[in-house]
Amino acid sequence: ICVGCVWWVWFCVDESRKQEPPSFMKKIGDCEVFDGMTAKFTACATGWPEPEYEWFLDTNRLYETERIRMEKEGSGLMRLKILHADSIIDSGRYKLRIYNPHGEAYCEASIIFDSKLLIIY
Repeated sequence: ICVGCVWWVWFCVDESRKQEPPSFMKKIGDCEVFDGMTAKFTACATGWPEPEYEWFLDTNRLYETERIRMEKEGSGLMRLKILHADSIIDSGRYKLRIYNPHGEAYCEASIIFDSKLLIIY
């Protein structure tokens, strides 16, 4: 009897949670770096069920590599890190798509490469 009660309570609570399309609480913004630095984009999203996500550079979907890192935390925080950013291969428009069965949302930003020389004394 107790196991059934626990299951029933969990089921009722889970089913009663409001279904909602994904939305951004914080969108990614432009990132200014020098060649060779790490570029980071950070966003925070909400929705139920918890949104899935995809990163794009222009129209090409990005996948994790040794240089491209994607992170997602349970709080809705999502990060894209591009290690050793290169002004030739990493320039373009970055897009984050979030989605769940109730909808989708997008945000976009760019890496701005600073052409000034970094001089360390």
